[in-house]
Amino acid sequence: MPATRYFLSLSTVVLLSCGVRLVAWYGVTNSGVLPVYDEDSYLRQSLGAAECVAAIVRGEQPAQHSWDTWYGGAVYPPLFPLVLALGAALPLDVISVARLVNVVLSSVTTALVFLLVYRMTSSRKTAVLAGLIHAFYPSFIGFSHLLWTETLFGFVLLLGVLLNFAMFDAKSPLRTFVFTLLAGICFGALLLTRAAAVPPVLAVVLYVLGAWHRRRGLRGVILSLLFFATIVLTVAPWQLAMRNRSDSGVLTSVNNMTLYMGNNPWVLLELGSAFPVERKHVGNGIGGEIRFVAGPTGHA
Repeated sequence: MPATRYFLSLSTVVLLSCGVRLVAWYGVTNSGVLPVYDEDSYLRQSLGAAECVAAIVRGEQPAQHSWDTWYGGAVYPPLFPLVLALGAALPLDVISVARLVNVVLSSVTTALVFLLVYRMTSSRKTAVLAGLIHAFYPSFIGFSHLLWTETLFGFVLLLGVLLNFAMFDAKSPLRTFVFTLLAGICFGALLLTRAAAVPPVLAVVLYVLGAWHRRRGLRGVILSLLFFATIVLTVAPWQLAMRNRSDSGVLTSVNNMTLYMGNNPWVLLELGSAFPVERKHVGNGIGGEIRFVAGPTGHA
């Protein structure tokens, strides 16, 4: 009976979350709202990602133009455009599909909120309350149909935290190893979603190192190194792509806009941050152009 109540509560919260987001999605998609600024860039990159995925599924080599479109000059990390591209097979216009993918992500994030709070409190009622707050909080509903990375970032972050709990709770060496790999991949994916992930990911790595060292000594340190190595290997292909195209250093990009040297206020200007940078948008929707104008640091 407790298990039935648990799954009934989880299902109800997720269905409510999905329902209110679908209502918002329907209103936005039928009102002619076009993606602009970052939304437009992510959407155009997702078209390249969709072409690459389709070619790979057919067993073909993706066209260079498709790779270039997905790469997008390394202004943004690559994961969000790839996620948006997953809905390309649906029989809807590209903008509606992209927004729908975000709706699904946001709805599943409600489930992650429920699961995480239940794991921390062992209280079904508290988990339901937390899930309902996420389901009906206006900002989360708004971001659920906007083509910005906040929704994916929250989803991947919560999933990573849950996997960290599973990693520490695992009762067998094999399960510990598997959850360590999955958690590392997840936090690597966080870095491939938003540049702002660098500080929290470093904090999580240090926390995992300290926690494992206290619990298992040298074996714990080895597991921590495995966790960190998995993060690095997850990010490595993107970093190598930038390196090959621009001769830029690790954790930088051709435009100094990705990961450490990103458009972030926590990177000092004298260290080469591109923050603040002026962005001028010309045109509407797909086909519009975003021009990066040099900021105080001289970066463009």
